[in-house]
Amino acid sequence: MSRTLPLLLTLALLTGCAVTGPSYEEKQAEAGPAPENLARLYFFRESRFMSAGSDASITLNDNKIGECGNGSYFYSDVAPGSYQLGADSWGTAGEFKVSKELKA
Repeated sequence: MSRTLPLLLTLALLTGCAVTGPSYEEKQAEAGPAPENLARLYFFRESRFMSAGSDASITLNDNKIGECGNGSYFYSDVAPGSYQLGADSWGTAGEFKVSKELKA
């Protein structure tokens, strides 16, 4: 019994730290079509054990536009143009950035 209690408490703590966001199906149902004059960006974060307890911050030209939980997805509608997309999460090796030209 002396080993079981600490193990159960540790398991409960780790399970409680897992952050999840809305599922793809939930967000897709509410999304509807993109407006004709805007570009739609989709962000999907795979479910992973590492850094599962924190949301990934999503940036567009170094301005935060949202967060993406472990195994979740969201979208953002923006004006067409040249952008630098970024994603950063606590516990990762650094921020991921990519430049893209977006069309309506």
